[in-house]
Amino acid sequence: MTMEQHLSSGIVKKTLLVFFGVIVLLVIAVNLRASMWVTNYATPYGVTKVFPNGSTITYNGTGAQPYGIAFDGVNMWVVEFSGTMVTKVQPNGTMTNYTIAGVTPMQIAYDNHGSMWAIDFIGNTIDKINVSTGTSVNFALNGTSQPTSLAFDGVDMWVAYNSGNVTRINISTGIGFNYRGTGTTIYAMAYDNQGSMWLSSVSSPGNLTKVNISNGVMVNFTAPNNQPYSMAYDYNGSLWIGNYGDNSVTKFNISSGTSINYKGTGVQPYAIAYDGVNMWTGDTNGGSAGNNNVTQVFPNGTMVNYTSSSMSPRGIAYDGALLSQAPCIPPINYTWMVTYPQTCNKVNVTTGNNSIVVTSSGTLTLINGANVSTKALNMTGTGDKVFILSKSMLIL
Repeated sequence: MTMEQHLSSGIVKKTLLVFFGVIVLLVIAVNLRASMWVTNYATPYGVTKVFPNGSTITYNGTGAQPYGIAFDGVNMWVVEFSGTMVTKVQPNGTMTNYTIAGVTPMQIAYDNHGSMWAIDFIGNTIDKINVSTGTSVNFALNGTSQPTSLAFDGVDMWVAYNSGNVTRINISTGIGFNYRGTGTTIYAMAYDNQGSMWLSSVSSPGNLTKVNISNGVMVNFTAPNNQPYSMAYDYNGSLWIGNYGDNSVTKFNISSGTSINYKGTGVQPYAIAYDGVNMWTGDTNGGSAGNNNVTQVFPNGTMVNYTSSSMSPRGIAYDGALLSQAPCIPPINYTWMVTYPQTCNKVNVTTGNNSIVVTSSGTLTLINGANVSTKALNMTGTGDKVFILSKSMLIL
């Protein structure tokens, strides 16, 4: 019996597995079939799917002025800024619209526990949406005002505000705790998978705030930003910031605090997302048809601009989810459900007394010396796989 067959057969306990050189081909295959999705804020309202070669296909039918977009492991979810609707978009473009309480939902994020969270810019609330049923619960935000961005740290949801400061929200109760001391006009936020949330201020160019998620302690850094409306982490030690003001991206090293600025994106990059290898920006360019770029940014800053059929994109998300949704952050007091391909890179994590469940749509890959320990590993369905390479270990 091969190790792949052994891991796919059921629950495995009390085993130490060490594999080398197994996963390279799988990672390439997943990247080749995965795509970026951008929201079309201008009419006709919808989403555009951008394939790895830069070709696109557009699906119309979302609510008015679609803004934020997020992936739940199977489907994309989009919020409409000028209404009370959230739209589920299946891989083939089929859409289902659901009504939520928020009146100007701006951004959306997935909590890896079956719920999307959408912030209401004007109403100062947040909706928790069940991805299976579309039903939702609305919670008041007790931060300052005008929530603009949100991110998940593996345990809690974090919300930042146009007026400054940040709220940490318990995803079970909806109760929030506020931390004060950030800059104002926060539009970009990202989690670094190493215990810190990062925020960037539009009104104070160059200001980055690092928030320790365990105690709320903040540290400010300076980076060459110009109207940073978007930010994403590459799971290799760097934040990437989209600079709306000068058509560039900034690569910021979270350990050294040093940064490099790369120019050459499309006009006015407003959104940024990571595909496991490269960053992609959605460039608004004033909203004219046929002139909106999606820019692929390689790790060395080299860029390729693709002209897409998107209309003034405001949000961008990756449907491969290799590294895009804070993988390898086992939830506290929950079973770790692996519902999409996740890659653990250079991490040392444990699920404690809880188990890992890899579903039929998920894969778990350990690379570059990653160490993961768990009480039990449960494989459901068929075709499930766990891959271990490059001196990594899975301890059960």
